[in-house]
Amino acid sequence: MLSSLLINIIGFAIFVLCILIYSIKLLHGIKKPGTAKRGLLNIYYSQWVKRMINQNETIIAVQTMRNLIMATTFLTSSMLVLLGLLLRIPSNGIDELIQFSATSTELIAQYKVLLFVVVLLFSIIMFLLSLRQMVRFSILIGIPVESIETITPEYVNAKREKKASATINAETLRKDVFLRAMNRFTFGIRSVFYAMTIILWFISVYAFIIGTISLTIFLIRFQDIKTPRLEETPI
Repeated sequence: MLSSLLINIIGFAIFVLCILIYSIKLLHGIKKPGTAKRGLLNIYYSQWVKRMINQNETIIAVQTMRNLIMATTFLTSSMLVLLGLLLRIPSNGIDELIQFSATSTELIAQYKVLLFVVVLLFSIIMFLLSLRQMVRFSILIGIPVESIETITPEYVNAKREKKASATINAETLRKDVFLRAMNRFTFGIRSVFYAMTIILWFISVYAFIIGTISLTIFLIRFQDIKTPRLEETPI
């Protein structure tokens, strides 16, 4: 039979492999919206932003962004509180999470906690970056299109060594900011999902492996990566 240490190493390797496979497929779906359900949502988001350019729809946009910002702030605060509790479990904080003199069982437990902390940190970073873009979009929708497009920043062409002017497209700017916010929000939520599978590792390594594989199959096959069909809604 396989030793406990080897089984845990295999479980961790499966976890990393599943995340890599899902991340590659998710990024591909986002870059080519018509090939994945999550990418198709970005098309809908773009159409919503296009509608919000109309000054008569500004109130709706502000209310929507307020709800998104509140939800993101709640998730970020929850992750920060959980992270703070995890780091204070040892009597002296994070320093006691790494003790190379510990037994193999204790080392495995330490690595489980460290992996959980890393995933939580990634989700917090994604939520904060998403919140940053949401705030920017909230400001942009209050600026008239004409005011944005009259700004022509100068940039230096390194090859020709001369200045040129570029006109800002208000619709493209708003769309890019909003899509960046929603994409990073998605990354943060998916990190929380995988953090839940790490919790299973504290129960059983086999539950951890089954949970990781099941979650990845669900996200790829049914949630985010599946090719959209006319008879199905992507939401």
